[in-house]
Amino acid sequence: MSEDPRLGLPSASAMEIIQACPGMVNLRNKLPKEPPKETEEDEWAARGTRIHSAFETGNTLELNQEENETYQVGVRYQNQILEKWMTDKVLSPAEVEEGAREHRVWLHSQINWPQPIGSAQLDRHWLAKERGLLMISDLKGGWNPNLPTPAQSWQLSFQAICLWREEYPWAKEIRVAYVKAKDKHEYGDHCDY
Repeated sequence: MSEDPRLGLPSASAMEIIQACPGMVNLRNKLPKEPPKETEEDEWAARGTRIHSAFETGNTLELNQEENETYQVGVRYQNQILEKWMTDKVLSPAEVEEGAREHRVWLHSQINWPQPIGSAQLDRHWLAKERGLLMISDLKGGWNPNLPTPAQSWQLSFQAICLWREEYPWAKEIRVAYVKAKDKHEYGDHCDY
């Protein structure tokens, strides 16, 4: 049984690469499968994993001081983004409900139903069901000078499409946003669809 939660299918995190080189998926599928390599996770990857886990669970016990500071800044930015969404859409806290964290949603073929064609794993999302609105927040705990704006992000667009089409087709609008704990949240860090 495969341990790949994506089942070898395209995922939202790969959409930037796939749109730039659509043939990559077919090429990868044609290459012989290599046995998994025994590799140690480097410290930067381990650090990011710990911070991301804290974002998911709220448990900061595994974080060192610098990681905890990054986490706290990320939580502050997350709250600012959520509050701005609620203010912009004139939503009260009673109207807003958080969806499952680290939620994987599949996009299924409309031609070969129910064949999945890709998936997206959402770090966090909220909905205002009576109002037909959603907000998706993708957490970035490190530095990424090449991160596209949300309006140009294939990852965030694919996440929005998957969630809207598969789970919340009643939604009339979806806001997508990055929470960049190492960069200040700015005006262009969200996009409404």
